[in-house]
Amino acid sequence: MSTIQVNNGKAEIHRDGIVVGSFGHGEIICAEFNHDHSLILCVTDQGKVELRKENGSVHKSVATNAVYATFEGHDISVTTMKGKVELRKENGSLIKVVG
Repeated sequence: MSTIQVNNGKAEIHRDGIVVGSFGHGEIICAEFNHDHSLILCVTDQGKVELRKENGSVHKSVATNAVYATFEGHDISVTTMKGKVELRKENGSLIKVVG
């Protein structure tokens, strides 16, 4: 099973405790895998929410002006700089805004 850890703005992918890959150049503030570990959700210090493939390459930019994002099932919950929470599909389309 793979885990992901953010250190000094770099996301490291660990498998059985060994680093098998990393991405980011000091701009990643949080990252997590989706339910089947096929995609990685990242938030950058510029407020960009990106979906990345397991190898770290950018798959899709989902949102901007974010401070945090997490998977909610197959959807993505994005907390914005204005304090609102957006629920988005994996393709980035907005489902609804809360708050």
